[in-house]
Amino acid sequence: MTTTLNLEQLTAQRDALYQRLADISDFRPGNLTHYKRKCGKPNCHCAQPGDSGHPMWILTRKVKGKTVSNGIPNHAVERTRAQMQEYKHFQNLVKELIEVSDAACHAQAKASRAVKKYIG
Repeated sequence: MTTTLNLEQLTAQRDALYQRLADISDFRPGNLTHYKRKCGKPNCHCAQPGDSGHPMWILTRKVKGKTVSNGIPNHAVERTRAQMQEYKHFQNLVKELIEVSDAACHAQAKASRAVKKYIG
């Protein structure tokens, strides 16, 4: 896609991608998992036979090569999902920016060689 565009088009596309990156809102990586657990208190409803336990949400992600898990309160689950979606959007924009920037660098080098050939 980007290899057939000229330098001016690539520069415009790159600038548009930078603007889209500037418009990114809060984001976070990770996987959100829902499960239920028992708290261990003998008088709690979860200690009753057949009770599945307390609902919990955990966000798991890698930090410096280690798995980190954080509890997410029920009221923050939708916001966390939106932040995770925004992270995927950010990653896609960065991949696209890398492709466009690489193509622009290639086009600049090609133009530079053409100028040297013409002058030299």
